[in-house]
Amino acid sequence: MLTKILINTLILLILNACAASRLVEPLHQGEVQLNATFGGPLFDYDGYIIPMPLSSVTIAHGWRDNLSLHGSVHTTSAIFGVFHTEFGFTTTLYKSKNRDLALSMSPSAHFMLDKWEHHFKFYPSFDLNFFSHVLGPNKLLYAGMSNWFELSNERAHAEKQPNHWIPAFHSGLTYQPDLWNYNIELKYIAPLHSNKDIVIDYLSPTDRGALGVYLSIGRSFK
Repeated sequence: MLTKILINTLILLILNACAASRLVEPLHQGEVQLNATFGGPLFDYDGYIIPMPLSSVTIAHGWRDNLSLHGSVHTTSAIFGVFHTEFGFTTTLYKSKNRDLALSMSPSAHFMLDKWEHHFKFYPSFDLNFFSHVLGPNKLLYAGMSNWFELSNERAHAEKQPNHWIPAFHSGLTYQPDLWNYNIELKYIAPLHSNKDIVIDYLSPTDRGALGVYLSIGRSFK
């Protein structure tokens, strides 16, 4: 049953911003960071509410102090036959005078290829995040919005594609006491899209979208 749920999720939701934020604050120039992320939309599995066991690995590099490049591989989708990788960058758009609040953007390009029929898909995405170190220099608090864009006018079985914009809202906390960092992120995925009459019973405050939780662990190399 879990395998069936995973496959349906990869088909129905992996395209709907089902990943945690890659990089909220740019790294220092020359810094390299490697992160592993686990989690996904919350759903009812035999009476238990659990997160979808999705996973990904991300590497980021501080190209300049205000520009970091990053790339990711979605490991769970690869296991189930969909190779999904993404590439993007993060830069700061605004910082307050006292540096208590900042705004960053992270555009990315997603590439997907399935092993069965070798169908290829491309999805652009764009994240905006407000972030702050108000809780301390080694604690990053953030909140923002991710946006996925469907470029095709058709979906499976030559049906008309009704959704070209797939938003999600999130907030999270990163703790980095040393070279290691630990992150938790909560996400409201696809809040404009109905979650009725589908295979999986997602946890949501409404009849649209799904709530998700993600945990990440990473290490910096300076």
